[in-house]
Amino acid sequence: MTEKAKSSSILHKLYLTTLMPLLAVGVPLFITAAIQIVHDRTVVAEDVQCVKNSVEWGSCTPQELESFERKIGFRFPDDYRAFILESNGGTLDSAMVFKGNNQGKMVEEGIETFYGFGAPNWADIQSSYQTYHINQRRMPDYLIAIGSDAGGNQIAMLLNNLAFGYVVYWDHENEVDFDDPEEAKSPVRNCTLIAKSFSEFLAMLQSQT
Repeated sequence: MTEKAKSSSILHKLYLTTLMPLLAVGVPLFITAAIQIVHDRTVVAEDVQCVKNSVEWGSCTPQELESFERKIGFRFPDDYRAFILESNGGTLDSAMVFKGNNQGKMVEEGIETFYGFGAPNWADIQSSYQTYHINQRRMPDYLIAIGSDAGGNQIAMLLNNLAFGYVVYWDHENEVDFDDPEEAKSPVRNCTLIAKSFSEFLAMLQSQT
């Protein structure tokens, strides 16, 4: 195979495995530059040393997690399930940052809290689901908030088949109006893709300087 043919084959594979799934769910093409590929692995709490295991939050049982998955109609990927069952989320000693591509410009965003079960309302994944899906539709069904920054923006996970387990940054200042038929055609237009898996997302986090 010639070098030109090899390059064409690689680009075609990239389109099929990465770009096409994102376009199918309405994620703008420009944000795909934020993707970084890492080896798949099981994630436990030690992957983010700064997560506080709060005694008040307690732990999450497999039954609690499965009950929530039945409620939302989706199962979380194995790496995120392992993380929740091991650590049940938590606050961070200090904000952790990650880079994303926003309309062609690399920007730095942060996360301060990983949502858990039985946590205070502001950090509880079930309360968050109630806020963004039940009380008012502010996210599509297949997008679930799993954490937040200090400004009310959400770290969320796509759970549909075409982008299963992808982690995105949900910008609350550019929310989709689902009552507007035209806006509803692009249900994740206010999201920036950060990582193709929860494992990859954790690997990208860096201490804020």
